[in-house]
Amino acid sequence: MILELYSGEVLTASEAAEICGLTPSAMSYHLRALQKAGMVEREESADRRERPWRAAAEGDARGGLSRGRLWVAEDEARELAEEVLRLWDRYQGRTRASHPEGATLRDVFSIILPAEDR
Repeated sequence: MILELYSGEVLTASEAAEICGLTPSAMSYHLRALQKAGMVEREESADRRERPWRAAAEGDARGGLSRGRLWVAEDEARELAEEVLRLWDRYQGRTRASHPEGATLRDVFSIILPAEDR
């Protein structure tokens, strides 16, 4: 469901529940928790009953999130992973005692996986 939202899909709780095999009420609970974490937000809808959800960030520096699916060959996927690791290495090793002034602790995730072409 997260992959769908961060690939640009807009889903209702019922649609997201179907993807995950949950009830719509259980999915609504999880979507509200993701909203509190800043990962998803409500999409404006003309039909107030529908209440769709979308990703909270579109991959810009302000949101701090990136999303999407890329069509890349196997060698390009390796190159992309190596480039991400090189960037990661620039910031690795900083500690509570040795980070630059004004730096804040942030959780950073990176994952490159083959995806199903639906």
